Amino acid sequence: MSNEAAAAQAAVESADLAAPSLHQRLMASGHERPEDDRCPICFDLIELPMGQHSKINVCCMKRVCHGCDLEATQRGIYDRCLFCRTHVPDNDASMLAMIQKRVDKDDEEAMHLLGTQYYLGKLGLTKDVPRTLELWMEAAELGSIVAHYQLGIMHYTGDGVEQDKPRGTHHLQQAAMRGHVGSRHGLGAVEFDNGNYELAAQHYMISVKMGCEKSLNEIKEMFKKGHAAKAQYAEALLGYRDAVEDMKSPKREEAKRLGQFCQLGAIRYNVNRSSGTSRRATGRVATASRKQRGVDIGGWRERGTGEDVVGLMGDPDGLTRAGKFNDRRNFCRAWVSAFSRWRSSGAPGPSR
Repeated sequence: MSNEAAAAQAAVESADLAAPSLHQRLMASGHERPEDDRCPICFDLIELPMGQHSKINVCCMKRVCHGCDLEATQRGIYDRCLFCRTHVPDNDASMLAMIQKRVDKDDEEAMHLLGTQYYLGKLGLTKDVPRTLELWMEAAELGSIVAHYQLGIMHYTGDGVEQDKPRGTHHLQQAAMRGHVGSRHGLGAVEFDNGNYELAAQHYMISVKMGCEKSLNEIKEMFKKGHAAKAQYAEALLGYRDAVEDMKSPKREEAKRLGQFCQLGAIRYNVNRSSGTSRRATGRVATASRKQRGVDIGGWRERGTGEDVVGLMGDPDGLTRAGKFNDRRNFCRAWVSAFSRWRSSGAPGPSR
């Protein structure tokens, strides 16, 4: 046997020996979410999906839950980061400058966020997938598990790059072993597609017990099709219930009742100082001005005229008065007060 053939054979044998070790590490680790998934104000794990229940601050890259955001707003903190007290940016250029400043200091989360802006073509940037890939790779090397997850999805699906399922799976494994819920769910989907139903159920069970509703639904479907046992589905239901209960808090529940629009991520970051209006609020004005339509306010729907909805909110002159609030603090205070009065007014309850 030549030296090259011997080296190739040794590499194959080494890979075969490493595979069981990787699988053992994969299934033995990553059962708890990372500390970065906790709100730095209340220290509770943020509900999933985190993007719907929290807001990231570009000044310090800390993600604050909507419950703490609402409480701060009720205490009069409108225009500062709740963690580092930096004034929040009110335009794309300022926001981009803050992100770039942290990228220059090798902040892996800032690199991931900047890569996402290039991928989406936001903050005034032109969509640039190669630049996205470069930033996400660097962020992953520095330890960003979210970047590993994004790279895993990108390579596995061939989204913007040449499809490479083994490489995509590798990135998902790296993130899953450090507690990334989406990556663990993704590995369950990979194994299910490969027909490895038992292994898929094991991955899904781990992510279910961290609060992943999508994984719970997958186990339910597997149970219906005979790929998972009844006991597994029952265990998943209990695990999911416990995880969700651990993430609840009175203030978070209040924020949900007030509606997504009152959770102030949109207000605090989209207020234009020159006019005092919110870009997102402007869209709501157009919606509310169309009579006899279902009006959507932060996911809450009421049937009736725009005037009816505005009346319930406690502002008799309606959303069109938003432009008169030239001070962002008064603008935010008015909205919080309006939603609070609407909730306590005894008006017909909203329906999803």
